[in-house]
Amino acid sequence: MLCELEKEIEKIVKQNFGEELSVKLEATPNLALGDFGTSICFRLAKKLKKSPQEIAENLAEMLKKLDLVKNAKAVNGYVNIFLERKKVLEKLFKEKFEFEKKSEKIIVEHTAVNPNKAMHVGHLRNACLGDSIARLLKFCGYQVEVQNYIDDTGMQVAATILGLIGKENIEKIKDKEFLEKLKAKIEEIAKKEKLDIYCWNVYSKVYEKYEEKELNNLLKIILKEIEHVDSELHKFAKWFSERILECHLETLKKLDISFDLLPRESDILALGFWKKAFEILKKSKNFVYEKEGKNKGCWVIKLGEHEKFSHLKEPDKIIVKSDGTVTYTGKDIAYHFWKFGILGKDFFYRRFYPKFHNIWITESSEEKAEKPEKKFGNADRVINVIDIRQKYAQDVVKYCIEALGYKKQAENYLHYGYEVVALSPKSMKELENIDKKYVHMSGRKGIGIKADDVIKAMILKAEKEIEKRHGKISKEQAEKIMRACLRYYMIKQNITKILVFDFDRALQFEGDSGVYLLYALVRAKNILKNSSKQAKIEELIDEEWKLARKLIEWEIVIKQAEKTLDLTLLTDYANELAKLFTEFYHKCKVIGDEREEIRIALVKSFEKLFSKILWIIGIPELEKM
Repeated sequence: MLCELEKEIEKIVKQNFGEELSVKLEATPNLALGDFGTSICFRLAKKLKKSPQEIAENLAEMLKKLDLVKNAKAVNGYVNIFLERKKVLEKLFKEKFEFEKKSEKIIVEHTAVNPNKAMHVGHLRNACLGDSIARLLKFCGYQVEVQNYIDDTGMQVAATILGLIGKENIEKIKDKEFLEKLKAKIEEIAKKEKLDIYCWNVYSKVYEKYEEKELNNLLKIILKEIEHVDSELHKFAKWFSERILECHLETLKKLDISFDLLPRESDILALGFWKKAFEILKKSKNFVYEKEGKNKGCWVIKLGEHEKFSHLKEPDKIIVKSDGTVTYTGKDIAYHFWKFGILGKDFFYRRFYPKFHNIWITESSEEKAEKPEKKFGNADRVINVIDIRQKYAQDVVKYCIEALGYKKQAENYLHYGYEVVALSPKSMKELENIDKKYVHMSGRKGIGIKADDVIKAMILKAEKEIEKRHGKISKEQAEKIMRACLRYYMIKQNITKILVFDFDRALQFEGDSGVYLLYALVRAKNILKNSSKQAKIEELIDEEWKLARKLIEWEIVIKQAEKTLDLTLLTDYANELAKLFTEFYHKCKVIGDEREEIRIALVKSFEKLFSKILWIIGIPELEKM
């Protein structure tokens, strides 16, 4: 509705002032000034060499002729518009709050936690951001494929395997019988405790136990063996990673976060993706084999001449090490060639996780393969949700795509970088009694809070807080409240800022929180349960109109969020809607009032839109609180 009005104003501006400018309508701070205003006249003034007020007066007269406009006034160069409230309501009450389906396919990759130990709270920010971006794009009509890249041949997996095997058994990594016995031992451990949590300590102890030089030598031996796709250790690493991956999916299930596909690095190697990517890369003059210097014997991407990397002291990126090991960036390049359909090769696939969602995983042979219902990969656009520390590596991948002549794909490659998560001292004390300003995550040092511990603690706190106010609640209700609080808290802050996680702020019941939004939705649903009145169009009083006016902003907000991928636009909008509905709830009696018909219709529109906004954020619906 408002988007259409903006376009109508743009058309009037072009026809009468000869300028093609975008128009943005913004709600006025006071209804006495109007419903929405625009500052378009200030931009026109610069181009036409006239005063903004003179242009505003002319434009205001033109806008009065529009169907939805009751009146328009020129105020100090701004044009303030008063809408025809009845006509707005007629459109609002028929609104489905939907977008048309689009043909463009977007791959959103997020989470990508190394499958060697438990997730920590920092990983939850990535998963929450990525899932909400995917939901937003789906809501906007795009064909969205959600992927979680599984680095099952990397250093972290090798380190945990070293911890499980022990230095004393390093010569047995090719011994099938030894590895089968180790599998059986791990399965016994998994019966007693969650395997990824057990491996959290195994991983950190590896870095405590060995000196750096010795550790690097041991890890090189293991990594080299894992990269041999026919080796027993390769098979073991693949099996072990799957077991940890199942644990990760169990954790994310509690937050209603899932995926379409789990592409594995081991399959990229086994299927020759890297070999094919290597041949493609060699076509670029900037991909060279170094015969001397500190990178002697390595295949390197020369980046010094590119403006993005020219400021770096060491801009060149090693893709293949002198010992023949392919770096993570090299494998990532091959993966992205496949994502865009550049590679000319494909994976085999099988269903992986039937407990929750139809999740598929890649395979390297037909032996276990199944035929998926849809084709994976071949994206028009790729969005990678990866923390800001990986900016250089992400820029390298994008540059490689561009340097090979795939400019359109490079333009449609987005690194959605975000700052990391730290914990407030109070939150650390509640869980581990550590007193610092705030604590960053470090898997190698074993520092940080496991995602499962955060989820468990928030469920317990939710139960206690609700019990104080309303009595005991079910476990299911407590889990939904936890999900609402955690998901809202993880995406509400600007991604350029470090997120300092605090339990009390995440679980606050008033104002800017997931619980507050849940309260608003539950209240709306309860009102609708208790009335069977049909909508009736009549003039709204200001307390009713404030809510209606905010509701009709929905399309502008969501389109802007989709364009910028700024999820705070959605959390802010949801919070503003909840505040206005709460004010409406307290000031405007609905059931049994003489204005029940119009107010019920308003509540219906609020409930319909608000539940969709909360779905994008990842907040579940709750019948009562």
